[in-house]
Amino acid sequence: MKVGYLHIGVPQSHESGVRRYGRFLAAEAHGRPELTVIEVEVTLTENLKHNHKLLANAAQQLSDADIIHIQYNNRTWGHRWSQVVNLWNFIRHCSRPLTVTLHDVFVDYALAAKLICLYRRPKVSQVDTEIASNLNYSSPETLSFRSVIRQGRKHLPETLAFLLLFSRVKLMFVCTEQEAQRLDNLIYDSKLKIVPHFVENRAIQITPAEARKALGLESCKTVAVQGFIYSRKGHRLLIEALPQLPEDVQVIFAGGPSPNSEKLVEELITHAEAQGLGHRLRVTGYLSEADLERYLIATDLAICPFATTSASGSLATWISIARPILASNLPQVEEYNRLEPGAIKTFEPYTSEALAQAIKHCLSSCQEGEAPAVARLRQKLSISVIFDKHLKCYEDALNGSASVPMQMQSMSQ
Repeated sequence: MKVGYLHIGVPQSHESGVRRYGRFLAAEAHGRPELTVIEVEVTLTENLKHNHKLLANAAQQLSDADIIHIQYNNRTWGHRWSQVVNLWNFIRHCSRPLTVTLHDVFVDYALAAKLICLYRRPKVSQVDTEIASNLNYSSPETLSFRSVIRQGRKHLPETLAFLLLFSRVKLMFVCTEQEAQRLDNLIYDSKLKIVPHFVENRAIQITPAEARKALGLESCKTVAVQGFIYSRKGHRLLIEALPQLPEDVQVIFAGGPSPNSEKLVEELITHAEAQGLGHRLRVTGYLSEADLERYLIATDLAICPFATTSASGSLATWISIARPILASNLPQVEEYNRLEPGAIKTFEPYTSEALAQAIKHCLSSCQEGEAPAVARLRQKLSISVIFDKHLKCYEDALNGSASVPMQMQSMSQ
């Protein structure tokens, strides 16, 4: 089988997680002797005509593949309406069967179509309630026609891009059951496949003690949030919990701001300093792979205090290092704990008091080595295991069996 991978993105200082996701899949595919792999790189510009040429050429280079796998979120293919144009220009020149992994499937993803479905039907589901909460309504029943129109206009480019993908691709992958539920009115079961986010392989060459010494963290307990800093990720909640934690607890934000979140980082630092706790907060900014691994291995407790999430690349990163993990009690975290019971500790309600109490409890029992349950979860989500699931889906799509309606699979299947 010949498998094609398109690695696409807009210019930015550091490669996006979405682009890296496809690159990891392609690297694993290269290790399979039964596969021939075609990879094409495209960096988009602000010139749509130039992008058209780039994308038409990419489609031509991928035309020898039996099946093509692309990645999508609402930034990878361009901003707002440009993403629709760029997607269309690639898809209309593409002659081979397409599959796509949908990333960052939050409640407002394809929200225009979802809100219309919600407004038309009386049944209230868990995801409908999530939408109402996201829009600051007390209940789904209070959604008005005006709100449907307003939100529909706001998210129309993403909705059209999504519907374009849905109409033209063979398979659509998501990484969690919660994401699939968010799309339950928009995708037929026969096209939607749940394949968990993989955990990359790491060969750590440094001990926790060596990492702490290199980073100047020998005399403290470290709790860390890894990855881009943005509002939904819960950094603010951890700052609010900091005064309630013991003096020897150091908070690490191992990453820098996501695009347009620079002001948030300044606010977080200012908040900590206003409480006289600026010395207990370290914001690293972007980290090289080597520096990232030092912070990962030096961390006593990984914190994932997400307000909402889709499929978390940072959570997968913590699993790769098998550190003890504390996360907010979200459906996606529950999915991991069904796969390996007790792997990820959770806290609720979503308050700074509950988070601080949970951190103190977890730190009291943290061990120097790997957390055994997290290590077992890592094995179940290894890149080789997850790629096997993708490969089976590729084969089914080419053999025609993917067209048979199926129930959405759980992570454990």
